[in-house]
Amino acid sequence: MPSQAAYAWSQAQWGEVELGDARRQKRAVALGAALADASAGSLPQQVQGRAAAKAAYRLLDTEAVTHAALTAPHRQATLQAAQACGPAPVLFVQDGTALDFSHRTSLVGVGRVGNERGQGFCLHTCLALSAAEGTLLGLADQRYWGRPPARPGESRTQRARRHTEADVWAECLETMGPAPLGATWVSVGDRGADVYGHLYQARTSGWHGLVRACQDRALAGGGYLLQQVRALAPQAEQRVRVGSAPGEVCLLQVAWCPAQLLPPKGPAGRGFPPTPLSVWVLRVWGPGLEWILVSTLPVEDAAAAAERVEWYSRRWTIEDYHKGLKTGCRIEASQLRTAERFGALLGFAALVAVRLLQLRDRARQAPEGPVAESELSQKVLAARLKVPPAAVATNLGFWRGVAQLGGFLGRTGDGQPGWQSLWRGWQQLQLLLQGVELAQNFLQKCG
Repeated sequence: MPSQAAYAWSQAQWGEVELGDARRQKRAVALGAALADASAGSLPQQVQGRAAAKAAYRLLDTEAVTHAALTAPHRQATLQAAQACGPAPVLFVQDGTALDFSHRTSLVGVGRVGNERGQGFCLHTCLALSAAEGTLLGLADQRYWGRPPARPGESRTQRARRHTEADVWAECLETMGPAPLGATWVSVGDRGADVYGHLYQARTSGWHGLVRACQDRALAGGGYLLQQVRALAPQAEQRVRVGSAPGEVCLLQVAWCPAQLLPPKGPAGRGFPPTPLSVWVLRVWGPGLEWILVSTLPVEDAAAAAERVEWYSRRWTIEDYHKGLKTGCRIEASQLRTAERFGALLGFAALVAVRLLQLRDRARQAPEGPVAESELSQKVLAARLKVPPAAVATNLGFWRGVAQLGGFLGRTGDGQPGWQSLWRGWQQLQLLLQGVELAQNFLQKCG
């Protein structure tokens, strides 16, 4: 049976979901709890039982149970959490990935991925993060689709233009709506986000954009963006996180300047006013590395430049999220046979992957403060680790102990535990707690 913690979390995610029937809502909560407690297992392993598996498959087959419906309450709660931040900046980190199902020849509804020889789904995700601490507020938007096949005589480039990166980013911003008055909502993206329409739409919707430049865009007054920013002398130095591992930090040079971007020429520029778009451009570089960032927020001094670079470095969170979806939830190992069933399952797994990363955030907040987990959890963890209860009474001690159950060694150079060791340890702890609860119930029944 799923743990009490998993049920409580699942109730918060799907307790108010609109599926057309209260019984479906109850089943969704039960299935979500099962997936949360055994995220890496197959569906029969997660629900444990033939009757429960049949009920799960019936739920996933229901027309009203869709990815959009299952994630709607969570996405709404995420936007409300972003609104509650007030004027404090909130980062909406976006990126895409491919879900590869080339091994599943019987899966119906997939499209082409990778080198066009594989099959699967394209997935675009937007996560909301606190800019100051980088804590994950939740999933703000997500969409998946099967890339359509090429028409007769159509090239790959021509087919790609039927559903471009610009379309996806525009749909995402449109779904989330305008930024609240006085709020600083920033859409952050890698080079795929360097789309003029994305930056223009962000500004017209009250948002801001911070993207890594890919296009060498023409500037008002002559010249091109990359040429201009690469001619700048260093204006500051900054230690920057350049990877997802805690130790991947480099000392880099930083330079910045304002720029006026001209709209694209030809069909790509239709619908945009002829006036240039005002931005600031930053170059961050060092041995073997260069980021050129385009920001619609002003960068007038070293402090502002450091802040923008720090914000962009937080986009590694979405890489961890996609890793959690593929490794922690093993979404690509799904044996479901239709795109509709897969979409419903993704509606559950998408939020379980958020939970994996939020577990890491909990482990890093207020390290010397008292842990919020139950007294029984602390006692069981201390007994398992053979340490006194006081050693796991703080957030730092408790969560490092949980990570130790998951294989974390805690050596001097290891840094803080990641979500994978925390998650493995958390599952071990929940299994121990279930054993304690079963033993207590058995003793009570036996007198």
